[in-house]
Amino acid sequence: MQLLAIIPMYLQYLFYLVAAIFITFQYLKYNRLHNYWKDRNISGPKAIPYFGNSLSLFLTPKPYIERQWYNSYGRLYGHYELGKRTLTVADPELIKQILVKEFDKFRNRLSKESRKIAPNMPKHLFNSNDDEWKRLRLIVSPAFTSGKLKRLYPL
Repeated sequence: MQLLAIIPMYLQYLFYLVAAIFITFQYLKYNRLHNYWKDRNISGPKAIPYFGNSLSLFLTPKPYIERQWYNSYGRLYGHYELGKRTLTVADPELIKQILVKEFDKFRNRLSKESRKIAPNMPKHLFNSNDDEWKRLRLIVSPAFTSGKLKRLYPL
């Protein structure tokens, strides 16, 4: 006996309706996410549904795939890592502008969701926010003076 034969007809229609709504919602969500860089005229590798570009990152060492993307898409390209949008900047002048001149607009790099998942992540300089970043930077900065760096790596 078939499963659908014993379910009343209205429940079958309800099931099909819910399935159609779910599929439509997933399709719209996928399109919205994976057209983000395209809508902003930023080139990048084509994403695979539900994996983004992470599958190629898992199959090929990250430096090799990033070099390939750099050669294909230039110094600024967007890609997707497991549903998260990532912008890669390889232009030294633009990096300087982001990290030095407009630091106040790009200072908080770790999302609140990531902080809940990995509570130790914000405890280092690259992922700390606001006052915690300033405190850590004051502690770490004396170790990276030009004189100390020259002693570490003589030219």
